[in-house]
Amino acid sequence: AGLRARRVVAPARTTAPTMAGALSRLGDDEDDPVIPESVILAVERSSGRSRDERTRVTDADVAVLAGIPVEDARQGLLALARQTGGELEVSEKGDILYAF
Repeated sequence: AGLRARRVVAPARTTAPTMAGALSRLGDDEDDPVIPESVILAVERSSGRSRDERTRVTDADVAVLAGIPVEDARQGLLALARQTGGELEVSEKGDILYAF
């Protein structure tokens, strides 16, 4: 009775939200955890070139770009996704992708 992995596929969107629009919603709730600026900057640097492309990053990508431990990147990405409506996806290789 072990855990079984499930692939979750997000519904297609007609237009992807922009990173700037998502980030503009940060801090709306005083109970939201503080997201390290280094995490936000790393995600912004990874953002897609087209307005229709979503930004997809792993916790390892952000850890390298931000110069922080992977666990700190993971916690920051989870908080960022929660506060901006980001989604978690699973790549074909089984990596968790944070999509904004």
